[in-house]
Amino acid sequence: MDPRHSRISDEDVVHSIEQMLANESDPETRMRLLVLYRISVLLVDTIHISQLTKTEVKALQLEVSEHIKEQERLTNRLFGGAKVIAIVFMVVQGIFGYAASTIFDQHQANTIEIHKLVDTVKKLETEVYNDRK
Repeated sequence: MDPRHSRISDEDVVHSIEQMLANESDPETRMRLLVLYRISVLLVDTIHISQLTKTEVKALQLEVSEHIKEQERLTNRLFGGAKVIAIVFMVVQGIFGYAASTIFDQHQANTIEIHKLVDTVKKLETEVYNDRK
């Protein structure tokens, strides 16, 4: 037979000791029953407190577990956001790099053309000046 099913409840044990104390007249037996009663009450209280503590610990474990999961979700979202920002930054940097390169190339081409035009104007001025003499 399973001892858990045939077990007397803690309150029944305490109640039985209380009844024995009420019916006992021998001082020595009564003293032993009082000690037994006190030990039984302390054990019942200890069992009750340990069961409450166990329940509270399980509840706290669930809370901590949910908190950890929420933190992991938040961390993953932040890392995802950081990746998106990094990619956008690289794309923008690439676009600006290409634009700067194009502008620089165009500036060089314009500078060469300006120098050619300045040289041409100088030649024309020289020819006009020489023709007047």
